[in-house]
Order: sequence, then C-alpha cells, then structure tokens
Amino acid sequence: MKAVRKIWLWLGVLVALSSTLAAGFLCAGHFLQAPARAPVKADLLAALGGDNGARADKALELYRKGFAPRVLLTGPDSHSKTRSAYLDFRARYLVENGVPEKALLFDRA
Repeated sequence: MKAVRKIWLWLGVLVALSSTLAAGFLCAGHFLQAPARAPVKADLLAALGGDNGARADKALELYRKGFAPRVLLTGPDSHSKTRSAYLDFRARYLVENGVPEKALLFDRA
C-alpha cells in the first residue's frame, strides 16, 4: 500500500512541475514585451528582417505619417544568397507604395 502512495505522490509532483514549466513557457513572451509607447519623430525608421513583411508595413505606415524621412531595411540573420533578394523585395514594396528610393538604406553586412 505504501508503494502505491509513493507512486501517486511522485505522479502528483511530476504533474505539478510539468504544469508550472508549461505555464512559464507559454507566458514567457509577456515578460519580454516592452510597454507600448506612441511613436515619436526620428531620423530613421528601421524595418528589421526575418518576418513575414509586417515590419515593412509598419515602416511604411510610419513613413507616410511623417515620423522619419528615411527607412533602413535589414535582412535575415544569415548571410545566404536569399539576403539580397529579401532586401530587394521589401524595397520594391516600399517604393511601389510611395517611399522614394533615395529614402531607403540597406544593411548589407
């Protein structure tokens, strides 16, 4: 009988520990978020790479509202052959939507 109690006790501890770790993992993003602030005028907008294009959309929105006269586009983290194509695609998107080519800067490192 004592062996069965020990098994249930350890099973309960395992479930509690697993639940705590899962909750911590699922809520980790909330700890890393910075409080949202209203945008302010700047010298440069930076559209970081590595996303689905939402950052370029936001840069376009802020550019249209006059928050900065220039936009810096960065590529994905790797230095692969796709990097140039990725920058060109986003640059073409911005130019087609009203950002002058002379307002674009590129991170080609």
